[in-house]
Amino acid sequence: MDTESGPAVARLLRYLPGGPLSGPRHLSPSTMAAMGTIVAKVSTALPDFRHPGLERVLQWDPRHADRVVAKLAEHIDEPDRRTAIHAAAADAWARVQNLAAVLPSQAVHLDLTDDNLIRSSEGRLPMPDGVIDFGDLTTSWAVVELALSLSSMLHHDGVEPHHVLTAVRAFHAVRPLSAEEAEALWPLVVLRAAVLVVSGRHQASVDEGNDYAKAALDREWRIFEQATRMPLPVMTHFVKNALHGRRACPSRCTRTLPAARPRRRRHHPPRPVHRHRLHRPRSLARSRRRGPTGGRRARGRSGCGGHPVRARTTHSGSGTVSRFSCHGAHRCRSVARPGRRSARP
Repeated sequence: MDTESGPAVARLLRYLPGGPLSGPRHLSPSTMAAMGTIVAKVSTALPDFRHPGLERVLQWDPRHADRVVAKLAEHIDEPDRRTAIHAAAADAWARVQNLAAVLPSQAVHLDLTDDNLIRSSEGRLPMPDGVIDFGDLTTSWAVVELALSLSSMLHHDGVEPHHVLTAVRAFHAVRPLSAEEAEALWPLVVLRAAVLVVSGRHQASVDEGNDYAKAALDREWRIFEQATRMPLPVMTHFVKNALHGRRACPSRCTRTLPAARPRRRRHHPPRPVHRHRLHRPRSLARSRRRGPTGGRRARGRSGCGGHPVRARTTHSGSGTVSRFSCHGAHRCRSVARPGRRSARP
């Protein structure tokens, strides 16, 4: 086509090779990091984009999450789930409102989820390198792009809240987050999860033949459960640590223990040399069955733990008595043991 600055060539692609990241498949840390990187690149490409159609109200815009939850929560039949949605959304909304005035706004894609990030068909691990579905393009808080992408990771197999911090670090490396955006990030994830649950229930109730909406109900509730698995202050602390390059503590963490002191090397004196056979260690004393005078080595009988002993037998009116005494220089007590009673001749 001809433009004021000269001819321009436009290319229309019907599809991108590869496929989406949707489904319960496991997301590796490198895949989540790639998702954070591509979300950050889209975010850095849209700040200067202007169009009259951007100023509109969308159900998926977290700036209107409080009204969406209040309007559609009645479609949740389970009272306990409805109460949990109201409580989590109210807490998250209060935290976001305290920061809303200082959060930067710009044009956002508003749907950079695992359904709209296209993975490359090459390579062993799925790596996103394409974006589709710009139908929700609007003006909102810039940090919303990352929050919506994080929420879409929480339903995948084996993914826990602290695992998605890999994507936060990758996003921050390309498009740095301010302190206020880091504070508002996880409350926005919770608001997104609450909106998904109430919107899905509403859609399934008004359109009973919508199999797509019904199939997503369990997935959306799992996202909400994972988003609220840890308290908001804890996850916000983990997000801030991730921005400073510190690893997050897992959900089953305990208090940090002090560093262990280096072990001192103790000096052991050399063992004495046992030259006399009566002063040999017990293990050596056991090696011979009889002592120097022919007495039995009765371990424990003389109370000395196996020294050579001398046995002396005496006869009395009450019977035979065997007395064992330690032989040699040892001054161990002697022990008398009664023998078998026998009549004297």
